Amino acid sequence: MAAPARIALVASTLGRPSAEGETMRLVGPIVGVALVIIVLGVLIGRAAAGM
Repeated sequence: MAAPARIALVASTLGRPSAEGETMRLVGPIVGVALVIIVLGVLIGRAAAGM
């Protein structure tokens, strides 16, 4: 949901194309943390299934 193309589309639709960079700076770390949690969950799940 935080794809750069979607953020650009919303920013231009709202008439604030300059808000795209600010939004990416806010959303980027949140997406990064979510990605780390997902990867850890997959790795832990594979380790548990292999036991």
